[in-house]
Amino acid sequence: MKKLLFVLGMLIIGLTSDVLKAQTGWSLQTNPIPPSNTNDLGKVQFVSSTEGWISAPNGDLLHTTDAGATWNRVTPFPNDTVNSSADPANSMWWVNKTHGWKINWFGTSLSNVHGAVIHLTTDGGINWTKKILSTTTGDAGFQIQFVDELNGRVLIYNFITGVAQFLQTTDGGNNWNPFSGAGIFYFVDVNNGWSYTGSGIQGANPPYMIYHTTNGGTNWTKQFSDSVTGSYHAMQFTDLNNGWIVGDSSKILKTTNGGVNWVRITNTGINPNSESKYVFFINGNTGWIGTNDGNINSNTTREVLHTTNGGASWIKQYPPISNGIFSIFFWDENNGWFTAGNCVQNCDDTYPDSLKIWQGVIGHTSNGGVTGVEEG
Repeated sequence: MKKLLFVLGMLIIGLTSDVLKAQTGWSLQTNPIPPSNTNDLGKVQFVSSTEGWISAPNGDLLHTTDAGATWNRVTPFPNDTVNSSADPANSMWWVNKTHGWKINWFGTSLSNVHGAVIHLTTDGGINWTKKILSTTTGDAGFQIQFVDELNGRVLIYNFITGVAQFLQTTDGGNNWNPFSGAGIFYFVDVNNGWSYTGSGIQGANPPYMIYHTTNGGTNWTKQFSDSVTGSYHAMQFTDLNNGWIVGDSSKILKTTNGGVNWVRITNTGINPNSESKYVFFINGNTGWIGTNDGNINSNTTREVLHTTNGGASWIKQYPPISNGIFSIFFWDENNGWFTAGNCVQNCDDTYPDSLKIWQGVIGHTSNGGVTGVEEG
């Protein structure tokens, strides 16, 4: 699986409880983009119970108004030669039905990147405008997040120099100015945010650190440092107190006090070599984690971990896929979607990424992913 690294951190405390296995409540929806060497779907997000968007490659998005029964391909600027990150799934953000943003890099692959550009809409995708943030060789538009219609942040990473650039806007994306970043970030409002990073090239090595800001990134305080091998891939906070980080080596971390303490979750029942790509909670108790059960290169079993009690117990769900889950979104406790990357040709390690053929996968559930459980 293609993978971008740039990340992470955590603390180690254990919990114990039963893990249940679930009959699958997931079904697959149709991706209208044909297989290609770039067709890996990234972030999925819904703006109502029936309308949603997916970050797709080559500057595209997928759009549905019927809960995914049909997905339509949207290309804001057909003449742009751009791409975006599917893994990690950080390249798109919507704050409501009308206002959405997608960050892309100029070029066809990470070996040929030369800048960052944002495609944005303020009328639900009827019209799009673009904002070029960089034309520097090696720069890739990597992450975008908004907390409301005006206030947003982006991360641009240079794959030649290894230098990250952090920009913020207070006018919806028309003008951007530098701010002090500390890695992959997640803000719950204009002032309060968290970030994670590691050391070495693209933050892939320990120690992994978690930082916190209460003034919009002007100052960051280190909350935790972790020297155990295994970088992190995704972070989410549902409010100022409850947050989660997931990553390699079965690492799952939670906080219930805004990061003052981070707790290592060890009762999920997944293999110690498991790699978790995404986490999504709708409140402090109910959430889903996209993971696998063992070394990702030798065990193709993919799982969704589900909890309704803040991680005190977990249900293992087995969607009908054998590929990495990159993004999960739930509108409520029942209705949810995921995206996954699926290699369909030239998939073994003897072929370079440039020759691999991909077909992004879309999953959907209307019952939280569970149709029945048995004790594991």
